[in-house]
Amino acid sequence: MTDSISDTIQELSDKVFCLIYRIVCNRDQAMDLTQDVFVKVLREPERLRERTKLRPYIFRSAYNTALNSKRDYSRRQAKVKDLKEELTPANPAQPDALYESAETSIRVMAALDSLADKQREGLMLRFYSELT
Repeated sequence: MTDSISDTIQELSDKVFCLIYRIVCNRDQAMDLTQDVFVKVLREPERLRERTKLRPYIFRSAYNTALNSKRDYSRRQAKVKDLKEELTPANPAQPDALYESAETSIRVMAALDSLADKQREGLMLRFYSELT
């Protein structure tokens, strides 16, 4: 990596982080996404040759990455909400059944939360959306 590319990345990293943070409102997630943006840029050598287009490309990539992440998070939250509603019985026959159902729901949600995003999404799609 040449000095000018390194300088450009160093110069833009805080600005890209701030842009992403304003969209996702989560510091750790914004840091991860900022890193993802720069890794993506560095993996595309043809972009690095076009110096005049590099800055706008980085900001557009950061903006799109943040929006995609926020959208994906919203979708996951909606799926979790739907899953919670499915696991909650409408009219339990006995108080024990309600307790048992709630306990099972908590364990299932904890197990899903412990999985990686792709694994969790795969299970949700397979078992709750009935997709292959």
